[in-house]
Formats: sequence, structure tokens, C-alpha cells
Amino acid sequence: MVVGGPVTWLGKKFLTDIGNWTEDDTEQFASLVNWRARLFFHSTERVRKRIWRFLEMYEDTGKQPGDLTEKERQSVVADLDYSWFEKAIINPIAFGATVRIIIISVAIMSFANSVH
Repeated sequence: MVVGGPVTWLGKKFLTDIGNWTEDDTEQFASLVNWRARLFFHSTERVRKRIWRFLEMYEDTGKQPGDLTEKERQSVVADLDYSWFEKAIINPIAFGATVRIIIISVAIMSFANSVH
């Protein structure tokens, strides 16, 4: 658990012990989300809504999120998923590639304009 840090033990608690989940756990979990997701796409509120839904499901059925298949978990929160555009901004690799493409495009256009 030490290797993954808080995201590891919070993830384990979420999947296997959601009945003991606290508001502090929610806030700490939300704070671990990518800063671009928090700043631009209201991820903190999305995290809260996702957790509330799984807590309600647990209270209604007694099922932990970890008892569900990935497909079942996804169906509970599908409407809260990020769009492809949001994913591209949030993902560090995609975001870095996008920034590099923009920089290269601006440099090429600047060079082309200076030649004429």
C-alpha cells in the first residue's frame, strides 16, 4: 500500500469498505484527481456524485463497488464520465502531445509568414 500512496488505500476502501467511507475520504480522493480535471471540468463534484451513487447502492443492496463487474460499475455512473475532449485535456500524454502540436504549428506558421 505504501507504493501507491493515498490513491491505493482509498481505492481499496472504496471497493471493499464503502460503508465506512467518510466525507474526508471523498475530499481526499477528489484532491488526487488531475488538476486540469479539477480546474476545467468540475471533477470534484463528479467524484462526489459517483461516490454518493455507490453509497446509495450499498445502502439499498449491501453490495460493495468491488462486488460489481466493471460494466456494472460503469452503468451506475456512465452519465458522469468524461467526454473524449475532456479525456484528451486531462490525460497527461494526450495533453502534452496537443501542446507540442500547437507549438510546432505556431512555429511553422510564423516561419511561413516571415518568408513571404
